[in-house]
Amino acid sequence: MYKYPILLYGFASRTLIELRRYPLNFLGTLATYLMVFGLVFVGGRTIAPEGFESNVDAIIVGYFLLTTVLATFYTLSGLINTEAKYGTLQQLYVAPFPFPVVMLASVLANLVVSIVISVVTLGFILVMTGESLTIDLVTIVPVLGLTILHAIGVGFLLGGVALVYKRIRGMFSMLQFAFIGIISMALTDEFWPRLLPVGQGAAMLHEAMANGRGLLEFSLLDHAILASTTVVYVLIGYLSFHLAQHHARRRGLLDDY
Repeated sequence: MYKYPILLYGFASRTLIELRRYPLNFLGTLATYLMVFGLVFVGGRTIAPEGFESNVDAIIVGYFLLTTVLATFYTLSGLINTEAKYGTLQQLYVAPFPFPVVMLASVLANLVVSIVISVVTLGFILVMTGESLTIDLVTIVPVLGLTILHAIGVGFLLGGVALVYKRIRGMFSMLQFAFIGIISMALTDEFWPRLLPVGQGAAMLHEAMANGRGLLEFSLLDHAILASTTVVYVLIGYLSFHLAQHHARRRGLLDDY
């Protein structure tokens, strides 16, 4: 078991080295997140000021969750393309770790950076808008953690597709817009969007951060939906990746880029 912390330490070290060598990439990501929200903020206030002001807390929470989910999702599903470009994809397959474990370690190592970017973005946004949110870590951490597992499940699914079909940038863009739509719909009174990936987590995070609702104040149904959808999407993602991996190895597609 001691080798798994070493694997995680290796990926964390690589993440820190890349962050130190390419600081403009980190700053560029942060600036992009702020610029996009600034455009949404100015555009919303200009086009529909009354409707925007009444929903600004939902927009802020949704944007915070979206940046975190997309960073997790891109890290996992983009790992295969990145390793292929570095020429190290096959080396990872002969490493003394199952490849899904390698992918998961990569996500965990990058997740800290992603959360730092999202939290810094959230801080700037709150200053920019003059809004305030409830930051109850006892509620936010478990809800956000399970919601991120939804994104990891979808990332495993898309990672499997990338193993077989290689160039899938179109699907990345499609799922990015899908996540935006799901988070937006989950913040309404509709029930069914909560059954989609990250839907229930988005609704609960909004209640916790915008309305100050504590973890124990949610109903058993809310907790059951969040837990059950997490298990379902992680299983779907992992099993899909396992099948795609088996298919790619059987047909010799791992080095066919």
